[in-house]
Amino acid sequence: MAASSDSILPMNTIMHLITNRLTSSNYLLWKNQLLPLLASQNLLTHIDGTIGAPPPEVITDGKSSPNPAYLTWLSTNQRALILLHASLTEEAFSEIVGLSTARQIWVALEAAYNSSSVERIQNLRDQLRQFLKGNSTVAEFGRKFKSICDQLAAIGHPVDESDKVHWFLCGLGASFESFSTAIRASRSHLNLRDVIAQAEGHELFLRSLHGSGTPPVAFNTQTTPNRGRGRVFRGGRGRGRRPPHCQLCRTTGHFAKTCPQLATFASHAPGSDTDLAKAFHAQCHVNSAGPDWFVDSGATDHMTPSTASISQPTVFLGNSKVSFGNGNVLPISHTGHSILNNNIRLRDILVVPKLTKNLLSISKLTSDNHMDVLFSQPYFYIQDRTTKRVLAQGRCDRGLYVLSTKPQAFVATTSSRLKASYELWHSRLGHVSFDTILLLNKMGHLSVTSVLPKPIVCSPCQLAKAHRLPFEQNEKRALGILDLIHCDLWGPSPVGLVDYYRYYATFLDDHSRFMWFLLDQFTWLLENRSTNDRPANVPLVELYETRTKTEIRPGKDQRRNN
Repeated sequence: MAASSDSILPMNTIMHLITNRLTSSNYLLWKNQLLPLLASQNLLTHIDGTIGAPPPEVITDGKSSPNPAYLTWLSTNQRALILLHASLTEEAFSEIVGLSTARQIWVALEAAYNSSSVERIQNLRDQLRQFLKGNSTVAEFGRKFKSICDQLAAIGHPVDESDKVHWFLCGLGASFESFSTAIRASRSHLNLRDVIAQAEGHELFLRSLHGSGTPPVAFNTQTTPNRGRGRVFRGGRGRGRRPPHCQLCRTTGHFAKTCPQLATFASHAPGSDTDLAKAFHAQCHVNSAGPDWFVDSGATDHMTPSTASISQPTVFLGNSKVSFGNGNVLPISHTGHSILNNNIRLRDILVVPKLTKNLLSISKLTSDNHMDVLFSQPYFYIQDRTTKRVLAQGRCDRGLYVLSTKPQAFVATTSSRLKASYELWHSRLGHVSFDTILLLNKMGHLSVTSVLPKPIVCSPCQLAKAHRLPFEQNEKRALGILDLIHCDLWGPSPVGLVDYYRYYATFLDDHSRFMWFLLDQFTWLLENRSTNDRPANVPLVELYETRTKTEIRPGKDQRRNN
């Protein structure tokens, strides 16, 4: 039914009804906005081609005259042209330069922004898999994500609802890890619209927590108020109360959160949140499973029968063809690149439409990548040439080595080094030195999370390095003073003592328990410690002879050893 003349609005009023102008990413939104507007103004027939252009002139009584129907059609077509032009951006306007009818413009825009070519389908699906939330809100991210899904649906390749939910959760990132885990664990089949609504609610919840001053780390911890006795340190005397101990500067009197050196240690702390985000990103953005690759040591290039296995396919303009051992020669249609699991790059892949399998060239793989391929039975391995770390594992299937594109075939590319503090590595490795652990950390065999430059020595090390055994209990005592003297020598000291002496000697009288502690005298004794006729420790000998009124004579062993 045609609209009445009363419903036709002035052109300046219609312009204000156009809120979304056409870009390369909002064709469906633009189309759904414009079609009702064109229909309400009796302009839809000029768009869909129902009414064609009548002849400009008519012949009446052998004379040609302007055709009134053409003038009416031309006026209506101009209204449709003005409306279409007003709804385009500069980018879209470049697609319709030189076109004079509304129908021509509509067809050109549909071909430019709603094409169903293989390349466009693959590009849209790649955009959907790699689309990330970033710093945008969930609502904005969901709107753009749904726009890509709508574009695929418009060209006849709708995305399965489960794939939509999976790729949407992957694009949310590590900050929504708990939310994504809960959605995956739920058995109910949610559609994308419901998941977006729940994600917006979760974002609002996180924002309220951040607004209250609670740091993000607190989301994963559980705080319990201190109750009972002996839980809080209050200075002064107490019964069994332990003072607070800082895990950063290793001193007592405060906790880590009030440490005056907290800012310094925070700048050197390992980026665990960053590593977690990378690991979650790597897990979510593994390429979807496609046709397997058959390893071929006789192929000079990688080959595939379809452009779906490569990114950014380019039309091959050369005259080269692929020759096989049986004499067959097949043409090449495209070339492109691909990445398996973000760490194995396949360059210059040839698209040979008449092939039935994907061929992976060993020579091309090892020359383009710093990798080696090891064959065994029933598996083969792709490993890093320097670190010897296995990157992928294939299987032998009926005499052919096959590399599956499923995630299970690839080893995670995130860091797999074990992480622990210096103290824990020190205990695990048999109390080795700090330099040994530092060397292992530099070589990549382990990862040290301690923020201290050089941790303290542990108690077992101090006990193990003490060579002196404790004395046994002795109930006997000498009858007189200086009848029995116990001597002990200590040194050399790694640190200089008083006046930089590194040795000292103690002499203990067994009867009175009186002790002499010698530093400077003992140093002199060491420098002049022996003569054949008389011991060099003259001050001690004279002291003894004065106190006991007894002359000391060198014994046989002393004369022989000195």
